Amino acid sequence: MVDPVSILGDMTAVPVDQAARHLHDLIDQVNDDEVAVEIVTDHGTAVLISIAEYGAIRETEYLLSNRANADHLALAIEQADHGDLHKIDLDRL
Repeated sequence: MVDPVSILGDMTAVPVDQAARHLHDLIDQVNDDEVAVEIVTDHGTAVLISIAEYGAIRETEYLLSNRANADHLALAIEQADHGDLHKIDLDRL
């Protein structure tokens, strides 16, 4: 496994040369541990995440891109936080 340079919250930072040497290990790590890996160069930084995480980010972005939908989701979260839950029979939808 790759020795991280530093831990940034849930993110591991790795220099690009080390990332290149251990790319397969890093891909396994982001998929198995559901973490992001920051790959650092002198010219900029990139983040390696699993395709599942990327899909979740894109889905969240889409769901929140419409103001009415974002407001509806915020209300639903508030209701759930207060225990105001309702069972729905999905077969009846």
